[in-house]
Amino acid sequence: MVYSKESDDGDFLVDCINLLVSLCLSDSECKGAHGQLLSAILLKQEGSALYHAVNQSGYRFKTLPSFLKVALKAIRDSYTRDISISDCKDIILSSTKHELINSKKEIVGALELLKPLKQGDFLEAITYATALSISGESAIGTNLFNDFVNSIPEETRHLLWRIQTELVATALQIESEIQVGNLSNESTQKWQELIKKLEKEHEERAEFRDFPPGFNF
Repeated sequence: MVYSKESDDGDFLVDCINLLVSLCLSDSECKGAHGQLLSAILLKQEGSALYHAVNQSGYRFKTLPSFLKVALKAIRDSYTRDISISDCKDIILSSTKHELINSKKEIVGALELLKPLKQGDFLEAITYATALSISGESAIGTNLFNDFVNSIPEETRHLLWRIQTELVATALQIESEIQVGNLSNESTQKWQELIKKLEKEHEERAEFRDFPPGFNF
């Protein structure tokens, strides 16, 4: 703890915490006040140390209270994003409902940073949608995914992506309506229409792929 206040070597600090967790603390201590303190220290890290905490030591740290906040900070950090956010997503998806509720602000913030949504960020956005669904905040996810839909150009080449994004928004809308006991016919009909559009788009793409080599329009 003293070292964490005096040293700028974040990677070494993460290694020390890793050893402390694996060799010195009991499971109950990790899940209690000791673990909360360690998560607070890890949350202060940046760059390489933050990536190290999630990528190399996350499997040990993920039982620490509020460690999800560390993963949500890492997934927005440029150092981590330049390497891989896979471990961050795994930690988010394996977190308890309590932890997800406790980190709602960070989840929403991470999702908002994806505006306007790029195709390469779609799976990351789905991760946050799942987290909001589990935590009972589907309505928030609905609004954000509707914003994503509106940001996708209405062009043929973007049609599949637009349909997939709108399906997520509609699924979240249906969940939010079920949560308050007010499922509407409008939402279920929209879901069915989108499924038909998706199937049609897949069929057309399959036909296009079946054109013989060298076929010219």
